[in-house]
Amino acid sequence: MTDLADFLATALPRQVETESAWHQRDLDARLALWSTREPVTLFGGGGACESSSDEVRRNFRTAVTGIVPCRSFDYDLVAAGGGPPRRLRRTRRLRS
Repeated sequence: MTDLADFLATALPRQVETESAWHQRDLDARLALWSTREPVTLFGGGGACESSSDEVRRNFRTAVTGIVPCRSFDYDLVAAGGGPPRRLRRTRRLRS
C-alpha cells in the first residue's frame, strides 16, 4: 500500500465512527480524535476560526448541545492529499 492508502485505511473509518457518535451527541469520540498538541486550528466551526486546543474543545462542547440526532448519514470522501499533514475533504448528507 502507499502511504496515502495506509492513512485512508486507518483514518477514514475512525472519522466515520467519530461523526456517527457526534450526530448522537457523543462528544468524547470527537475530542479523542483531535490533537491536543499545538498548533491546533478549526476553520468554520460556527463561523469562527479557533486557534488553540482549548478553544477548539470549547467550541465542540458548545456545538454538541445543538446537535439534532439523526438516524444515518452518508459520508463521501471527495479528495485526499498526500504529504504531511494529511488532509481529507468530505461531504455529509444527514437524515433525521
